[in-house]
Amino acid sequence: QTEVVGNQVKVNGMPIKVRGILRFDQFKNEGSAVPEEIDVLDPILFRNANCNYLRSWPASDSFYDSCDEAGVFVHGEMPISFQGVVPEGTTEDFLKAADELLNHVRHHPSVIFWSLGNESEWSQPFSELARYIRRQDPNRPIFECQPFGNAEWPLLNLDAVHYPLLDLGGYTEWYRPVLFTEYHHVNTESMAENIRDPGVRDYWGGAFQIMWEKMYAAPSILGGCVFAGVDYQDPQYG
Repeated sequence: QTEVVGNQVKVNGMPIKVRGILRFDQFKNEGSAVPEEIDVLDPILFRNANCNYLRSWPASDSFYDSCDEAGVFVHGEMPISFQGVVPEGTTEDFLKAADELLNHVRHHPSVIFWSLGNESEWSQPFSELARYIRRQDPNRPIFECQPFGNAEWPLLNLDAVHYPLLDLGGYTEWYRPVLFTEYHHVNTESMAENIRDPGVRDYWGGAFQIMWEKMYAAPSILGGCVFAGVDYQDPQYG
């Protein structure tokens, strides 16, 4: 059971902190056709690296089964991203996609949140989508990853923010839970660039430690997902 109590999130009555990674469905030259064994292995590898939360777009049954078994939290995210203001006639398409997502992952105990999508302009179809998911699943909290525009905040249970500054601004004393669904972007995701400039990531870890210690000390900050967990694979280097 996941619930929002004040400015904290509790799972089975216990407050949690999430040490997350943003995970993409991709593997070497296969692109998005990720082999099943990788879907099974990813949650285990990240859990062994002290991560307890993965942000992933809709993935295979094997991935969610592995999250259940490894004890890794994940959220169900709608496949909606980088949208401007969408027309009201889009609502039916949104709700159809919501049904598919709910039927696909709602039975997995590792799924503790619902996300309405990613970095899109808030419009009426998002309001209808939030209300629909709430009716279908009254228990799991809902957010949208970095909504733009005038979001209907009462429909959302926590704030999902992208790329806060190092001092975290006012989020350390926020009135409800804050989740950084993208933060502390790794300096480069290109293996080719890492080869050209092997020192490009030298100072990444130091700043990350400072930021994480501040996040961990703030009750209102639930945690976050580092962007990203696996290098984008350059075919030239495998």
